[in-house]
Amino acid sequence: MDTTKHIFHVLILFGCFTLDFVASNRFTETDTDKSRISDFDIPRNTITLILKNNKISRIYKDDFANFKKVTSLNLESNGLTSIDEGGLSGLRNLVKAYFGKNELGVFPDLRDTVKLKELDLKENAFSGALSTSVLVSGDNVLEILDLSNMELTSVPDGFVSKFPNLKELHLINNMLSSLPETYSISQSLEKLNAMDNSFTEIKTGSLTKGTDVPVLIDLRLGNKPDSSATPKLDNDVFQKLSKLETLILGYLKLNTIPDLTNVLGNLKSLTISYNPDLKVIDPKKMFGDPPNYNNTVPLVELELSNNKLIGIRGAILSAMPNLERINMNENELSTFPMEALTDAANLKTVLLRSNQIKTICDIGHRDNPTSIFIDISKNPLECSDSLCWVFESGYLELPLDKSETVCASPENMASYTWENIWKDGEGLKPLCSGLLDLNCTTPDPGDSGGATSDGIKMFQNSIIMTTLCVVFVIQCVLMALIN
Repeated sequence: MDTTKHIFHVLILFGCFTLDFVASNRFTETDTDKSRISDFDIPRNTITLILKNNKISRIYKDDFANFKKVTSLNLESNGLTSIDEGGLSGLRNLVKAYFGKNELGVFPDLRDTVKLKELDLKENAFSGALSTSVLVSGDNVLEILDLSNMELTSVPDGFVSKFPNLKELHLINNMLSSLPETYSISQSLEKLNAMDNSFTEIKTGSLTKGTDVPVLIDLRLGNKPDSSATPKLDNDVFQKLSKLETLILGYLKLNTIPDLTNVLGNLKSLTISYNPDLKVIDPKKMFGDPPNYNNTVPLVELELSNNKLIGIRGAILSAMPNLERINMNENELSTFPMEALTDAANLKTVLLRSNQIKTICDIGHRDNPTSIFIDISKNPLECSDSLCWVFESGYLELPLDKSETVCASPENMASYTWENIWKDGEGLKPLCSGLLDLNCTTPDPGDSGGATSDGIKMFQNSIIMTTLCVVFVIQCVLMALIN
């Protein structure tokens, strides 16, 4: 028993020592008027140094000469305008540096920070093309660089090549007119985020050269919502990116999707949104010419919102059995091939808000049905027995905003909302008896011969009318002969 107590006391003392050690090696002083590093009483054994929201406008040479143990430095929001050459000398163990939300216009001297892996420079005063004359150690190990929210116009390879181990490059909300030239680090760069820029061209050679297959797994490109630029996109710009898992393209004014035939092998998430001229998803750009739908793709998320899509082929969705989420809000869909998702056993979310959909077909038999949230609000729904499956399905959830899901037809139900359409003795309930099998099939957009039931009916009616006319003529001839 005495031995057990002794061990217990030792553990308590060790825990207290550990907590005290961690606390004593973290120095934080914020929201003061101090303007020099020397104004702060910083212990020399500090490991984490946080001096954000002060008035430090300049880092002088050797300011950090005595803080060799610091691994994390935060100088955000200081009004910092310059870092002297050699200003970070002494920080040879620095791993993370946060200089965001300042007024720096020149890349800091990193020659002594040989262990630095993460550098945050977002929201500073960088503008124009990044200089290729940066001061860095040839054996630097920088992996994450954030240059977001500034006015950069280009990122030349002469800059990027200084960081051969870079894995993440963030360039969100700048003024880039072309892709950053990252081909020299194509075997290290895994994530490139350049959303909210001003692209006028997106060229194939920016990301890779020769036969190299980039290791890029996450690529996000887009213009600002108010950008007037219409970027010229090379059709094969993504063809060598066979390891991509996430591709996001937004506000690029696409009128067709780029060639993705070599990209879909590992792609888990695809977003193509905010393109006012994109009306059709060309299956040849995804499954080859002619399309081979037998090659299923591992997509889990498909985001196609805020375009002008008039439809999507059921065969495209059938080739995506791993889908969990589909977002086609804010398009001009008149139909949606819900029945094409029979094999999507993990499907959880289908967003079809604000389209022109009148009805959707039953998803059909599913071996392992999961609860599905479907939003068809703000559509001109035809509230007939074709929607009975929506209410009687055991695996379907109703839209979030039921008050905005309103019947447009027939006339006697035009005032019904989703909240009162399924009440006893009124609405749809008297029309529905059990889960109906209507053998519903959604026509593919642009198909002929079966594209609309109206066309079939017109053809049938014309045959009937022609037959009646022929019979009438024969009767007239016979009567004339008799007379």
